[in-house]
Amino acid sequence: MTSKNSANQLAKECLITALVQLLHEKKLSEISISELTKKAGVSRMTYYRNYVSKEDIIMKYLAEIFTLYHQEFKQQSDHTNFYDMPNMLHCFQYFSAYKDFINTLFLSGLGDLFLSNLTKYILSLWYKEGDSLTHYYTLLAFAGSLCSIYLAWMKNDSSLPVEELARIIHSIYS
Repeated sequence: MTSKNSANQLAKECLITALVQLLHEKKLSEISISELTKKAGVSRMTYYRNYVSKEDIIMKYLAEIFTLYHQEFKQQSDHTNFYDMPNMLHCFQYFSAYKDFINTLFLSGLGDLFLSNLTKYILSLWYKEGDSLTHYYTLLAFAGSLCSIYLAWMKNDSSLPVEELARIIHSIYS
């Protein structure tokens, strides 16, 4: 059973890698399933066993990224506020590991998928029923700020240290 799961995980990794490579060349709508599976080195049956669409590959991968992010976040000792330095530093360090994927999403016109997942994550963590509308909209603005700063950082070849990015966003919200 374990080798079957690891083979399936490898197939998923091959599909996301192939999809990102193809997105560097063309729009998502121009990529065929046959082209994708051939580039990934997997069968169409493997693709359809795991996904219902090319968008589904992206959505499931984003879900996995945010699940792992949350697991790491829970292991941190201090969770006092959404904009605190340890939270911001962890955020920029973590997402820099997925720089190529995130950048590809934005360059392909799919950046809204990242932003919507980031927003959903932030709200699930920091907004509780009964909180003020001001807090709700602050969290929405915060998600947009993180995303915009991250995009600007990527466009500038990621030359600014992540510690400086964390300081910038922390200073905006403190």
